[in-house]
Amino acid sequence: MNMNCKYKYIYSTVYLLILIAFTGCSASVDIKAANDKSAQAQVKLNLGKILCDTIDSLTAGINEISASGTQSAPETTQIFSKQEIETAFSGSDFQDLKVEVPAKDSVSISGTIPSPENQKSFSDKGNLKIANFITCTKNSLTLILSPATLRTFASSLPEETRSYLDLLMAPVLTQESMSAQEYRELVSTVYGEKMAAEMESAQVRITLCPPDGASIKKTSLSSTERARTLANKAVLNIPLSEFLTLSEPKTFSITW
Repeated sequence: MNMNCKYKYIYSTVYLLILIAFTGCSASVDIKAANDKSAQAQVKLNLGKILCDTIDSLTAGINEISASGTQSAPETTQIFSKQEIETAFSGSDFQDLKVEVPAKDSVSISGTIPSPENQKSFSDKGNLKIANFITCTKNSLTLILSPATLRTFASSLPEETRSYLDLLMAPVLTQESMSAQEYRELVSTVYGEKMAAEMESAQVRITLCPPDGASIKKTSLSSTERARTLANKAVLNIPLSEFLTLSEPKTFSITW
């Protein structure tokens, strides 16, 4: 993966969001706060067969065009690369990074997020830190999904990475006003009904946990109906279509 140095920090902090956006089967984001205002984060993704087949088909088409008439043996698409992910995060604020790629269509990424005051990563288009979307204080943990922040992140990425995002045609990035149903119809027209059906059923499960020994006293889950709260965690499920058609900020937080 060839990246200019100026993109390195923002690319590593937004890499998780890009992977989630491409998820067609299941995704989970687990964030556990610590007493020192740092947090442990883990993202697990499983793309599913239909999305993997679609990526293979698109990649084969691109390779065929790039070959300009030359013949070459078909290549299997490497969707997740442990080395490239580790390279993307090197030098970023994520600490103790652990990357596992158990299968072609799945990946697990975990690491420690420093306290907001100890974060330094930024892009060349503004001071953007992990705290822009994940913030841990002495008694609260907050996750913010903002269309404006996601678009700023996307615009800071290398051209090659942005081209993959363009394939999604996601309204949250194109700023088009589109309902989840309208977006489903668009995906069905471009990629087929099976792809649209898989994307429609896909969800991102988010779990927010207080520090060890603490109990949740209050939650604010931004009008999400698919949520449940226990003493030691708050779990919410966001449909992928809702994520990709996000038109206004959503804030999810727990207080202990």
